[in-house]
Amino acid sequence: MTDVNLELYPEVRALKATAFEGFGVNLQEIKRTAADLLSQIGKHGFFSEYSKHDISHIDEVLKLADWLVDDQTKKFMSDADWFLITLSIYFHDMGMLVTRDEFKLRDQSGFDVFCNEVLFSGQRAAEYKARVNELGSEERDVFLYQEFVRHNHAHRIRQWIEGTIDPTFGVSKAAIGEVQRVLANLDPTLRRDLALIAESHHLDDLDNPTKYKVVQPYGSSDAETANIQYCAIILRSADLLHMRRDRTPSVLFRVINPTDPISQREWAKQNAVRRVMPQMGLNDERIPDPKAPKDTIEVHATFTEENGFFGLTSFLAYVAKEIRKSYDWAETSKKERASKHSFIWRKIADDHIETEGFLKKTYSFDLDQHKILDLLIGHTLYNDTGVVLRELSQNGIDAVRLREAESGGAIPGRLVVRWQSEERILTVTDNGTGMTQDIIEQHLLKVGSSRYQDQKFKEAHPTFSAISRFGIGVLSTFMVSDEVEITTCSRQEDKARKISLRSVHGRYLVRLLDKARDTEASSLAPHGTRVRLKVRSTARLGSVVDIMRQWIVIPRCKVTVQIDDEAPVDVGFASAADAVADHLQQSGLSVTGDQPQYKVISRNLDGVEFAYAVRWSPAYRDWTIAHVNGRTQTLPAPCTCVEGIAVVFASPGLASRSLIAVANARGPTAPKTNVARSTLETTPERDALVSTLYELYVGHVKNELNRLVTEEKYSLTWAANNAIMLVPFGFGDSTDALLPSELRAHMKALPVYITEQDGKRVNRAFNDLVKEETFWTVDCQLVSSAEGLVRESKANATVADVITSLGDKAQALPQGTILFNMDVSSMMRDSVELEFEPIQIRTSESLRRVDIQWGARTVDQWTRIDEIIDRQYSKMATTPLDQRIRQHLDEATRSERRSRNTRLWIAAESVNFYGNDRYCGTTSYYRSFLRGNVKISHFLRQLAVGGNDIDAIRRLSIFSTILTSIIDHRDRVGMAAARLRRLKADLGEDLLQGIDQFIDALNESPGGLFDTSAWSFRDHELGD
Repeated sequence: MTDVNLELYPEVRALKATAFEGFGVNLQEIKRTAADLLSQIGKHGFFSEYSKHDISHIDEVLKLADWLVDDQTKKFMSDADWFLITLSIYFHDMGMLVTRDEFKLRDQSGFDVFCNEVLFSGQRAAEYKARVNELGSEERDVFLYQEFVRHNHAHRIRQWIEGTIDPTFGVSKAAIGEVQRVLANLDPTLRRDLALIAESHHLDDLDNPTKYKVVQPYGSSDAETANIQYCAIILRSADLLHMRRDRTPSVLFRVINPTDPISQREWAKQNAVRRVMPQMGLNDERIPDPKAPKDTIEVHATFTEENGFFGLTSFLAYVAKEIRKSYDWAETSKKERASKHSFIWRKIADDHIETEGFLKKTYSFDLDQHKILDLLIGHTLYNDTGVVLRELSQNGIDAVRLREAESGGAIPGRLVVRWQSEERILTVTDNGTGMTQDIIEQHLLKVGSSRYQDQKFKEAHPTFSAISRFGIGVLSTFMVSDEVEITTCSRQEDKARKISLRSVHGRYLVRLLDKARDTEASSLAPHGTRVRLKVRSTARLGSVVDIMRQWIVIPRCKVTVQIDDEAPVDVGFASAADAVADHLQQSGLSVTGDQPQYKVISRNLDGVEFAYAVRWSPAYRDWTIAHVNGRTQTLPAPCTCVEGIAVVFASPGLASRSLIAVANARGPTAPKTNVARSTLETTPERDALVSTLYELYVGHVKNELNRLVTEEKYSLTWAANNAIMLVPFGFGDSTDALLPSELRAHMKALPVYITEQDGKRVNRAFNDLVKEETFWTVDCQLVSSAEGLVRESKANATVADVITSLGDKAQALPQGTILFNMDVSSMMRDSVELEFEPIQIRTSESLRRVDIQWGARTVDQWTRIDEIIDRQYSKMATTPLDQRIRQHLDEATRSERRSRNTRLWIAAESVNFYGNDRYCGTTSYYRSFLRGNVKISHFLRQLAVGGNDIDAIRRLSIFSTILTSIIDHRDRVGMAAARLRRLKADLGEDLLQGIDQFIDALNESPGGLFDTSAWSFRDHELGD
């Protein structure tokens, strides 16, 4: 039996309370029993890594409670207060006791539920389970039950004190019997409150005055009245602060890296904490003074290994928050409930924690306040674990390139990535500059601060352009690992440095390494950095080689990847052209032979290296930019890189992966990426890059146009018309181009518009056409035939020459500039119509010809019906009603050539139509131009004016489509009425409002459209 005495201040005061009625327990017997029971903790294989909890454990906590209560508060403390504090200290850790019998009966408890719903649940549960599974099977079972008891020990002791038996928290009949025996004479209310206080040290609800009363009488005197809340605050604080080796840290499960059970044990094993004590207060001159008020608790400890250090510093961060809570709870009760009990402690000082073999100073991640909002607001930082490799690799490549720049290229740069799959160890090593202590402190551990963006660095290296910009690369390691080691060696310092990281919120130590004697440091010397990660078993890393090939495209140094003991694999290419060539080879596309099917073209402009694949057409004898085979998914091409690292996996300058091309922007004008590096930020640099890319795309078409004329000896007409087909996108392609207006600006410089003026035939750019202000198009079979002759002719012939040679003056062409290849492609028509419109239309039935004079586009001369409909429909989601309308209209137009291929334009009455009185309008170049002074035009224009009403847009779509499908038929009114009746029956009368007005307008308008192609299609002859 343990020999005990009652000589500490809390016990002396508690002993006085035993004289009160209801307090009549044998305090010495309680302490002896508690000491005997606590001494059993650590036996039977449970909590064996801790020293036994003998009487000294109780005495140490009592001593802490003594000085935690300041002298002024002691004057107000009652004997009942000290009685409850003393007994709660005796009992509070007793719930940690585990016997062999209890462990055998664990299946009858809530152990399995705890493991599944508490221990192995939540965001990091899988990682924690994986770490636990690293223990041996017997060790694992004991460890898990320890965690069950540790988590529930406060609930256990409350039940033991109250005398209730609930197997949910474990079956411990023997312990309950002993507790009940020594507390048999305790007043039931006092027993209840003692149980509450003993349990409270593991709870977080001490701000509840109903549960923890500030005034709780057990008799008729002040000495028999206790402050339950304050007693609980003192127990909680003393429990937290008793962090020497001789205690079981009951809150470790919640506060010390819950995914790392190894760190939990390692801290407990180290006899590191020497003393926890009050720090002397400071007087008005900020000088330590024993008479000055105190508010800080200081911790003295020494560590030789980082695991224990990580555990303690994480725990102290938690303790500091809890001590502050206790202070706030006590202050609130003083203000709101007139309590006289003060808790003066507010802060924890950890500057007396010493380390051996490390720099004395400790470090933590810091946030650059000027940049942190840019990093976090509006961004998803990372959503792919593979970017860990990208971040570490690009950091290494930056360091390598900087070292090469400083050495003049004398030292070949290299980056080595190694993946040990069984051990799950990822290592990234470079022979770059390494990091000095200043770089570690100012940039590595400062989130948002990049060395390369520092003003002093920029001044020292004005021409160096880094990939890294945000200073967040090391953060990415915590996506996949809880164990990160960084070893770095710089020429500027005598010692190498090793940093071990366990958590983004933790504290870190820097160990100094001898460059010559330390094996790891000597392998890096004289300069370089190695980052080593223990990848969590739950992290899905994927193929390391494939990830590296995806991101590291043009590294400008040797990059190798080694998987286990396999041979190292080279990653990256020497140029963008090599990356494109590799894509062609992987896709099985021929790049060899006298006349290869594909080849790679590379160009450099304004700091942009641009390479693209082109495909040879034997029939047309031209090289067109090659499209990606939809069945082939090879990375990295196509992509856009910044300093050789892939950022955007799409064809450069486009939103799709349609063209086989790689762009790499380098130097100070290179665009910036977003934080996640998933795209380029919208900046002037990005826009300049995209503009340069469009210039290079268009440049290819210009070069081919020139080659077709000079080398292939094609006529100017043939070459220009052929070049149009080489353009990989349209003039108004807003769905694919990143900057549609910028693309159009470059496209307008293509000299593919064939014009004649004053007997001369030239190919012009669109910009030249704009300068003409007006020009003509001539639509008839004779001119089309003459154009075909000129195209095939090698001589410098013109259409005007062909027409003149016929001797038919009636066929004379209009005066002024005439555009002859508007009908070559929809791209040509679209380009003209974006900025031009007809200002007069002349038709001749005898010549079967339409002459249109085009001028600058206006806002009120033409109503482009299809543009209005498309614009409004693009703003809304397609509904089932819209789908039904589309089905009806497709059926109505299925057999109508014109309605399928033309778009409807309605002229203002001021637009002149000559020779067109018998018709509603004219069709030319796949456009139906309605005269403005006919009834049907008035009807449709009024519908278009109300275009913001979706039902009006639907009616406009219905009536305009019906019109173009029946306008050339003899019984056009009857056909229109029949089709509209079917629509009305299915879609409803409300939607089809205006049918009568439409039929009346159609009946009062001239018949048909003048169409020069009608003579080529007898089945569509006018009047059929």
